[in-house]
Amino acid sequence: MTQIAAMLRGSLALGPLWFALCAQASDVHAGSRALRLAEVADTESVCAGEVPSGWIKVNDAWNPTSCGNPTRVTYNVWTIAQYAEKPIESVMVVCYGPAPSGWVIVGTAWNPTACGHPTTNQKNVMTIKRLS
Repeated sequence: MTQIAAMLRGSLALGPLWFALCAQASDVHAGSRALRLAEVADTESVCAGEVPSGWIKVNDAWNPTSCGNPTRVTYNVWTIAQYAEKPIESVMVVCYGPAPSGWVIVGTAWNPTACGHPTTNQKNVMTIKRLS
């Protein structure tokens, strides 16, 4: 794992900078095998829909060239992060919703550039902490 990936592992609050740094870290190898980005950063970009067990939605975006190729702005790509393997006391910033089992909500906020991109002040992101 590169030094950049090690420092940023699990950090989700960096937005576009996060994606740029992860792209640089995507050439990490374990022996002769190239690691997938999710193995380095614990995140994946997926088409909007159901989130797999052990993962949580941390952002969304419109991409007119994938996931149905929508012609108007609709947040058709979700960024999801793995939470099931995080150690106790871990903290994550995720899209607002129910906290996973063993996690508690420690704060909520409005971020108009993330998680649905609301134009009015409303809770759309939350900070969660793992207790067990």
